Amino acid sequence: MKLHIPSVIRPRGRHRATPAPAAFVDPQPGTRWLRCDTTTCAHLTRPHTPEPDGAWTCTSCGTTTPAGTQ
Repeated sequence: MKLHIPSVIRPRGRHRATPAPAAFVDPQPGTRWLRCDTTTCAHLTRPHTPEPDGAWTCTSCGTTTPAGTQ
């Protein structure tokens, strides 16, 4: 007995086009991956940029962490 497979499911011999590679963007100088203490970032490690007073600002949520706490 031959099993009938609907044409929607049956492969046609074609392949999907390969997506273009993502463009790499250099991070800002001095950026560090630090733990973000907000629920917005889910307490995960996110990129932070340095501030002139020594604090760090999260690039994802914008929260500033005081100097010396990271």
